[in-house]
Amino acid sequence: LVSELENILRRVIGESIEFTTQLDPDVHNVLADPSQLEQVLLNLALNSKDAIETSGTISIETANAPQHEDVANLQDDFLQTPHVVIAVSDSGCGMDSETQARMFEPFFTTKEKGKGTGLGLSTVHGIVKQSGGHIRVDSKPGQGTVIRIYLPAVSQAIEEIAEASAIESHAGSETILVVEDESDVRKIVCQLLADNGYKVLEAPGPDEALTIFRQNCGHIDLLLTDVIMPVMNGRELYEQIALLDPGIRIL
Repeated sequence: LVSELENILRRVIGESIEFTTQLDPDVHNVLADPSQLEQVLLNLALNSKDAIETSGTISIETANAPQHEDVANLQDDFLQTPHVVIAVSDSGCGMDSETQARMFEPFFTTKEKGKGTGLGLSTVHGIVKQSGGHIRVDSKPGQGTVIRIYLPAVSQAIEEIAEASAIESHAGSETILVVEDESDVRKIVCQLLADNGYKVLEAPGPDEALTIFRQNCGHIDLLLTDVIMPVMNGRELYEQIALLDPGIRIL
């Protein structure tokens, strides 16, 4: 999964940051939703990118976690059973203990107003807990951050996914207007949609979205919008656009 996501992560992280992976080929299987784990990795990578001012490093490692006999992990009782660890490391600004204590709270953010919703890491926390896993954070101001995701190892084989041809048959050709004020998130969404055949129009906010919609009224098949944005929220934006095209579909 990390390998498949690597190209998207490299585009999102940008050329000024060195991105590396170290993936254990003999890592155990885990029982988790692949799309949710992609959300975890994307959110952690974006968080690491934001912690780096100009240039730096981000790495993702996978390995079988050392079990309870490892003295360094005696405080983690869950390591009495086999786990897989996914570690996301960065050379960013790091966090003090107060920030670490609140980092997974919904809507908590240290970013300036309009730069983040504070939902990324709470989403990570929810997905990991739902998957039966644990999170450990190692960070100090000025010394970067390592976030380790521990997921229980399972013995059963990987379930086969639908054939590639069946997936390709679902590719679209419609036009989608994407409205998202966080540029990195917008970039990911637009890239994924374009890769699947859609024509994508993108707007960084509600005002720009209304202008684009007026210019393309009757030719947009779906409005895909963030909810929490400056000026007006996603629902209010939909209500304005519905005045121009009452039949517009919205996600």
